[in-house]
Amino acid sequence: MSVTANLIKQLRNLTGSPIINCKQALEESAGDLTKAQEWLRVKGISQAHKKLGKSVSAGLVGGLITPNAGYLLEVLCETDFVARTDMFQKFTTDTLMSWSKSQLPFSQISSLHLEGFNQTLEEAKLESISKLGENVLVRRGEMMEQCGKSAVGLYLHNSVNSLLSQSGCMLKLQAEKPLAEEDKEWISKLANSLCMQVVAAKPLFLFKNQIPIEFREKERMAVEEQIDEKTKAKPKNIYDEIVKGKLEKSLDQVTLFEQTFMISEEPGEKSVKQVLHEASKKIDSPLAITGYKFYQCESEIQQS
Repeated sequence: MSVTANLIKQLRNLTGSPIINCKQALEESAGDLTKAQEWLRVKGISQAHKKLGKSVSAGLVGGLITPNAGYLLEVLCETDFVARTDMFQKFTTDTLMSWSKSQLPFSQISSLHLEGFNQTLEEAKLESISKLGENVLVRRGEMMEQCGKSAVGLYLHNSVNSLLSQSGCMLKLQAEKPLAEEDKEWISKLANSLCMQVVAAKPLFLFKNQIPIEFREKERMAVEEQIDEKTKAKPKNIYDEIVKGKLEKSLDQVTLFEQTFMISEEPGEKSVKQVLHEASKKIDSPLAITGYKFYQCESEIQQS
């Protein structure tokens, strides 16, 4: 059977494979579409395994909030061009949606069944690699449970659609007693605003007591390098107080709890700590940030 342009088009529509591969598959399969699909599948998996070690530096962050939990996922590829393709976005979206339905811990995500592909995640990943021609890595993910005492917020920056973006943050607020329905609504909005704060201000720590001694010393040295000679000539006790004050301000800027809250609609400057204190008074229960995750697709990852 001769390989016609119509057959090549049919096979391409069925598999999404490049035209040149479809032509070769049909030639190897004597024009049989079913055999050609199997040829492409086997050939594609073989080629995909060879790409698994390639470095990845582009990709997408996916985020989703369900009634019971929030999910944040990062999937990487080699180039921005592939990250913008429908196929890569479908793989990322299906992984996110299937994960949220399964509620599996991220450590077990490789065994996840992707509904949109009708395959396990690993099988769907290899198929995607074979069609995209680039390595794909499901790099990291976080699930945060929410209940009657807590609210999980989410913010996706530079969104591709409602589920995918270039960067994103997820954050959990926890009270000590069950939240009233009307309180849960505005506390969820506060959690979303705090996620925006993280994306904009990029804190490195949640609390100051989490800052390592090595980091403090490095910041102290940076502060002292910026002090003018006139200040350095002051008595040691005064000089030390000046350094201490500047150091604490510098550390405030990299600590979420101490940062100035940037998303406030009210006049006046408040820290995140003050905003949480006021929220705690409003619900008559201590309200705390129990954790947050910030993902941004920008750094190259070399797989071993």
